[in-house]
Amino acid sequence: RRTDVEALTAFTDGDHERLLGALNAFERLGMHSIILESGEGTDQLAESLTSRGMAVVIAGASSSSRLSAAAVDDEAACRLVIEHLLADGRRRIVLAHDGRESGRSAQRSAAARAAVSEAGLDPDTVLVEQLLPGAGAAGGRAGSEFLLDRRVRFDALVFPDDSSAVGAWQNLIAHDLAVPADVAVVGCGDSPESAAVGVSTVRLPLHAVGYHCAEMLLAQRRDPRGARMKQVLPVELVIRTTSR
Repeated sequence: RRTDVEALTAFTDGDHERLLGALNAFERLGMHSIILESGEGTDQLAESLTSRGMAVVIAGASSSSRLSAAAVDDEAACRLVIEHLLADGRRRIVLAHDGRESGRSAQRSAAARAAVSEAGLDPDTVLVEQLLPGAGAAGGRAGSEFLLDRRVRFDALVFPDDSSAVGAWQNLIAHDLAVPADVAVVGCGDSPESAAVGVSTVRLPLHAVGYHCAEMLLAQRRDPRGARMKQVLPVELVIRTTSR
């Protein structure tokens, strides 16, 4: 529906200075409503913006009671993947993390450990946690190469995004490892890239997150003193050829 609201988008690639520059530019243009993608320090920044009279909603997880937020259920996403791999008989699972997302990494770790414990297994024996050395496919290739070079024993790799999963899958194939017979690979995001090569993943309702964030922002414009809301949206495991 039409709302007579003009929208501008800024991509800052996680650079805090670029983000602040974009926010200052928006403010000079008279724009006082913003959706911020969650990240390190986002809650503090958002609360600072609200104190200056801006309406702010977080796209992603937020621990602040003074902010509205809509997020995918990262804990459920990780739990679904671990349960799937355990049911497939995997007993040495590498849980790879994005070093830029410590909060999300902690959530994924806790969910994975809980899933392993509930299966009657020891998380310290089953799980190997790894910080990826970089982002995207290159990070996945480098991370899997690190494990292979050091002869770490594993039969499954779980990644925080699809690009790193695809990179790892490519590297495993280059090492003549059979996927999924030798190693299962699972990503996150359900990107066209993962679908094209058959990488198992978790489908995230990102369109719905954006929609709910916009709804919350419009509600704040109508009633700045209204109650803040939190929404966590369900995810879906998509099993493809890399984990069957």
